[in-house]
Amino acid sequence: MYPVLSIIILTWNGQEEVRNLIQSFRDCSPKNFCHLIFVDNGSQDETVSHIIDMAKNPGPYQVTTLFHSENLGYTQGNNSALPYLKGKYSMFLNQDIVIQPGTLDALVDVLENDSQEYYGAVAPQLR
Repeated sequence: MYPVLSIIILTWNGQEEVRNLIQSFRDCSPKNFCHLIFVDNGSQDETVSHIIDMAKNPGPYQVTTLFHSENLGYTQGNNSALPYLKGKYSMFLNQDIVIQPGTLDALVDVLENDSQEYYGAVAPQLR
């Protein structure tokens, strides 16, 4: 089964933020099948161990991990994940985001119900 949504998450030395983000994914339980692509830019803290734990226990998600030995920066880090996209839709997230329940489904629903193909992109409200 192919995911509806692929989400690229770029990380670097943000163990607490990444732990919170992963917990928010675990609390989310989206109805749409999602693919998470974690790209780590050479973290020296426990960020990688949180990502590995998510990959070993993915719950309702498909998880792909990319671990770089150095910090490639924002653009190159995100671009390194592009060949791994599998979803009909794609999303980029920073490590300091916490997903609220229903958010991923709401974003996908807007695009799926866009019969006029009016929308090319959607974004959640950030608080």
